[in-house]
Amino acid sequence: MKFVILCLALCVAVMGEQCRQTNDCHVTTCATNANLVCLHGECTCTTSSGATCTTADECRHDCHDRNAHCVDGRCHCRN
Repeated sequence: MKFVILCLALCVAVMGEQCRQTNDCHVTTCATNANLVCLHGECTCTTSSGATCTTADECRHDCHDRNAHCVDGRCHCRN
């Protein structure tokens, strides 16, 4: 029984918290310098580079190719 519970907990941890919008994220927590966002259906932590953008391609340099995203007109780098 303990093995089954451990396997289920591991599956949940690997899959991550699913979302449609950031307000759906209740379990995922971020460091104090990071922002909690819903990206591609998954709750994740990002840090804002401060640069403005219209597409993720514009953020690649600011994020040093660390999975760049354009969220609400600002570049975010996935932690």
